[in-house]
Amino acid sequence: MSKKILSRKIDIRLPAGKSCFLWGPRKAGKSYWIRHHLKDIKLIDLLQTERTVRSYFDILEDTFLGFRVAPWTRSKSRRMILAEKFYFFDVGVAGYLARRHPVPGSSDFGKAFEHFILMELRAYQAYREPEMPIRYWRTSSGQEVDFLLGEREVAIEIKSGKVHEGDLRGLQALLKDGPVKKAIIVSLEKERRRVAGMIEILPWQEFLALLWSGKILA
Repeated sequence: MSKKILSRKIDIRLPAGKSCFLWGPRKAGKSYWIRHHLKDIKLIDLLQTERTVRSYFDILEDTFLGFRVAPWTRSKSRRMILAEKFYFFDVGVAGYLARRHPVPGSSDFGKAFEHFILMELRAYQAYREPEMPIRYWRTSSGQEVDFLLGEREVAIEIKSGKVHEGDLRGLQALLKDGPVKKAIIVSLEKERRRVAGMIEILPWQEFLALLWSGKILA
């Protein structure tokens, strides 16, 4: 393919602060064209080695701009997801970079609420329990629990709305997979209640009060 044809095929007018996904045959000159015409762009090749991609996250972590949450990997009967999750150091920064509009009831609000609770868990870990790992639990079939504290001592699911029966599935799957001392849903509900045996639904303010008083891990 000649450069003349290539220049007609590739014509990117990208607004400032926006990103795009570009795909096509390898060795067609896409990366060369982008570097030549968009000199200030941050180009990430998704077909680079995993080590190279991970290095970007290492840089963010080394500069204290973010951190990773490791998965719980042990299960007798389920195939577990082994990928780490990455979070920025601040809920507001993450929202700004992702162009989120966290209106209550929206998915953006749910992500921000989960991130907020995680930052409280991280602060508690730093000040009170530095040896306490914070992980998440997810199976290859998509069943997930947001956070696991310690060695399955406390399982925490974050819900930014009223808790329905379907919201219990992740915790119920985890409980079937092995013993957990406490199973908690942190939510925006106003009243504390217990469902499905040992799963406790807590208003987020009460959860944080119990966390910092040392009663969640007691």
